[in-house]
Amino acid sequence: MNFEQALHAVKHGAHIQREGWNGKGMWVFYVPAQAAQVPHKFGGGYPVQAFLMMKTADATIVPWLISQSDVLANDWTVTMPVGRLMPAEPLDLTPSLDRVRGEQ
Repeated sequence: MNFEQALHAVKHGAHIQREGWNGKGMWVFYVPAQAAQVPHKFGGGYPVQAFLMMKTADATIVPWLISQSDVLANDWTVTMPVGRLMPAEPLDLTPSLDRVRGEQ
């Protein structure tokens, strides 16, 4: 599938990855807007806009920024179907992080 199709899937809760990626067990997931807040030193927090995160080959989670080759690629696949792991809202990353620790 192309990235447009993959983006649609990930925005609805799927996990996506490219067949061409070197790292095994890497995938991208969507974090919806206002699913978290960044704490402010004077109390409260800043709302967070929607963004994409990646589970890396070494089982860590990092913010993900797409490359030009990823945008143009047609080897995107869905690794976790919609609704299997990520709840719509509110988002609790604990289940995902627990799953990451148990994967390859």
